[in-house]
Amino acid sequence: MDWRAWPWWAQCVALWLVLVLSLAGFVGAGVVDLREGYDPVIGLPAGVWPAIWARWDAPYYFNIARDGYQAHPYAMGYFPLYPLLIKGLTALTGLHLVTAGVLIAHGSYLVALLAMYRLAMTFRGEAAFAWRAVVALAVFPSAFFFLAMYAESLALAAGLLVIDFALRGRWIKSGLALAVAAATRPVGWLLGLVLLVEFLRRRSFNWRSLGTFAAAGALGASGLVVYILYLHALTGSFTAIPHATALWLRTYAYPWQTLWDSLVIMVAGNGVPDDWFLYVSNLIDLGFTVLILALIGLAIRRLPLSLIIYMAVSVVFLLSLHGVRVVPLWGLTRWAASLAPIYLVLADRLRGGVRFWLLAGLSAAAQIALMVWWASGRWVG
Repeated sequence: MDWRAWPWWAQCVALWLVLVLSLAGFVGAGVVDLREGYDPVIGLPAGVWPAIWARWDAPYYFNIARDGYQAHPYAMGYFPLYPLLIKGLTALTGLHLVTAGVLIAHGSYLVALLAMYRLAMTFRGEAAFAWRAVVALAVFPSAFFFLAMYAESLALAAGLLVIDFALRGRWIKSGLALAVAAATRPVGWLLGLVLLVEFLRRRSFNWRSLGTFAAAGALGASGLVVYILYLHALTGSFTAIPHATALWLRTYAYPWQTLWDSLVIMVAGNGVPDDWFLYVSNLIDLGFTVLILALIGLAIRRLPLSLIIYMAVSVVFLLSLHGVRVVPLWGLTRWAASLAPIYLVLADRLRGGVRFWLLAGLSAAAQIALMVWWASGRWVG
C-alpha cells in the first residue's frame, strides 16, 4: 500500500514511530565511550532504554518529580508542569520516573507532529506544504531533544497549539495552550505575543471580544503566575527563578554582546588549553543561532506579523541570557528546535522535489550525529 495514500494523521504517526524506534541513541550509549551526562541517581544503567534518553538535564526533572523543589532549590529554573506530569503518571501506573518521563516526551512529540500539520494547513491549506513542515520538524538537526526526558516536546506541542488557535481566532483555546507552555518552559510566556498581535490585527474591540480576550490572557498568564506564587510561598521571594538561573552562571547581557563573545571564541579560542570539546560546543551553538537569525529574515513577508514578532523577541530574549564564558550561547541549539514557526519557513523555502529531500536527508544525518554525540555524554544544546 502506498503510504502517500494514508490519512494525514496516519502518516504523522508512522513518521513518529520511525523516530521513536531510531537506534542512534543506542549507538551513542553503547558504542561510543560514555564521557559525561549520565547521573546514577536515576537508578537505571546508562546504556538501556529509557536511560539513553535521560542525559544531562534529565536528572533535574527526575529529582523534582521525586523530591520537589524544596529539596533542589537550584532546579527552580526548570518549570513545573513536566515533572508534575511525570510524578502523576508514576503515581497512577507505578512506572519508573524515567520511563514515565520518556513516555510523556515521546507522546508529546507525536502531538507536536500532528499539531504541526494542522498549523501548516491553517496557514496555507495545502497538504503538500503541511507535510513538508512536518518533515522539516522531524529532521531538524536538534529535534532529537523531543525524544529526550526534557520538557522540550511538551513545550513545542503546546506552542504549536497556541499559534494554531490564535491564527484561527480561538482565543480561549489559545489561552489554555499558553498556560501549558508557560508552565513548561521559561520562554513559554513569550507565545502570548502571538495571541496579542493576532487579536489586535482583527481590530474587533467590542465588549464581548475584549472580555473573551481578557479571559484568554488570564488563562495564559496563570501558567507562569501560579508557579511564581508557589515559589514565593516556598522561598519567600518573587525572584526565585532568576536566582536559580544565576546559580548556572548565567548573566544578563545585551544580545549583541553574547553573539560577539561567541564569535570571538570561534576566531581566537576560549583560552582553555587543549579543550576542543567546549570550543566545538560553542561552534555548534553559534551555527544554530546564525541559522535561526537567517530563518527570521526569510520569514519577513512570508509569515504573519505575529509569528515574526514572536520569533524576533524570543531570540533577543535568549541572546540576553549570557552563558558561561567559554560557551556564551549555551542552550541555543536546543531552544532553536522549539521555535515552531521556523518549520513553516523551511516548508515554504524548500519546496518539493529532489532539493527538498536531499536537504532533508542531510539534516537527518546531522541529527543522528548530534544524537549520538549527546547520548554518549558529549554536551549539545
